Amino acid sequence: MTTIVSGEKVDAQHVNLKLGPGLQQTRSHGPTGSTIIATRAGNLNHSANGAKWWIESNSRRYVPAPQESVIGVVVQRQGENYRVDIGSAHSATLDGLAFESATKRNKPNLKACLIVLIIILV
Repeated sequence: MTTIVSGEKVDAQHVNLKLGPGLQQTRSHGPTGSTIIATRAGNLNHSANGAKWWIESNSRRYVPAPQESVIGVVVQRQGENYRVDIGSAHSATLDGLAFESATKRNKPNLKACLIVLIIILV
């Protein structure tokens, strides 16, 4: 068992090679023809005969808790609101009037890919 990080090359070879979670085979134009690269960090494992390779990691889906500060990325504007990706199963909705000193005439104009800090209320 070896600890590996995302983007690291894996030296796995077998006639009937099968890649599991966390590994991806990419084609290259070099003499080898293809390369196996880790797509996530974790422990690199393989079967006894070396035919199956996978990465075991402790990655769980993020679930925001109430009153927690979260960094999010503005994805889309929806009328008066903004849709924000907070890295969980569902995106957050940010009201355009939720900003300090924001009024109907003086609303912020947030662009997509802008990073914002929000506090989860529900």
